[in-house]
Amino acid sequence: MSKEQRFEQRNAYVRDLFYKTMAKYPKWRVECVIEEVASKVFLSERTVNAIISHEGIYGGKEKKNSQDPNQILMAF
Repeated sequence: MSKEQRFEQRNAYVRDLFYKTMAKYPKWRVECVIEEVASKVFLSERTVNAIISHEGIYGGKEKKNSQDPNQILMAF
């Protein structure tokens, strides 16, 4: 497994954990959920926020359009 694949897998896990925590504690503020997720995955709160927001290097690579396989869309 390549380094990029491990990062993609980690980021997907962080996003999944974030949404599960939001569902479990619907009255919590987003900042509290991010803090909880950060403590569970040993990342900074800023990194978790960037992963969830798909910012910068955490945004993923190019995605192909399902209707036209020759067209490439940027994931922002």
